Amino acid sequence: MSKVLEFGDTILLVLRKKPLIFLHWYHHVLTMNYAIMSYSHDIAYNSWITWMNFTVHSIMYGYYMLRSMGIRVPAWVAKNITTMQILQFIITHLILFHVGYLVSQGVEVDSTPTVFWSCLAMEFSYVVLFGNFYFQSYIKGGGKKFMQEKTKKQ
Repeated sequence: MSKVLEFGDTILLVLRKKPLIFLHWYHHVLTMNYAIMSYSHDIAYNSWITWMNFTVHSIMYGYYMLRSMGIRVPAWVAKNITTMQILQFIITHLILFHVGYLVSQGVEVDSTPTVFWSCLAMEFSYVVLFGNFYFQSYIKGGGKKFMQEKTKKQ
């Protein structure tokens, strides 16, 4: 259900005529499809993924709320939120690698190969895309582009 609610920020962006970057809609659509595909399997590792996602998204949407209210938030907050998202995806990989190891040892798990490999591929794509976003926004050119855009908006 939370994945459906997260489309609300996409709708708000469209209504406010803000640009939608590829990363934004790709992440929402792919995660929603994965949630639908894996929901009926009641997979234990999804609990870990869900709680990490909830934690990061609570901070992120709190940040968006403050910004939408016109409250100035230091630029480093956005950078740290992106860092938390990337760490979330890396931790998810570690969890999935452990599950893969268990399966290789003959341990029965509550996931199907399709769901497992889909999750691994999805999370890998997120590391690549969010990593690229981080590089482009905060590192390339010393992060000057990000700081200039943040200064203009505030």
